[in-house]
Amino acid sequence: MLEEDEAYCDRTAEQQAEAEAAIEKPLSLNQQRLDAVVTALKSKGAKKIVDLGCGQGHL
Repeated sequence: MLEEDEAYCDRTAEQQAEAEAAIEKPLSLNQQRLDAVVTALKSKGAKKIVDLGCGQGHL
């Protein structure tokens, strides 16, 4: 049982380190803009959208 607990703690520590690294990773301005648009669309209850911009259509 002790080995299982140690393995669990190791996995948990690794997962926590990965989560912290992801949180600390700075978001690009483009990603911040996309997140803002998605948030606004979700708040309005949008189910479908048409992305007519001049980019890659990532929405």
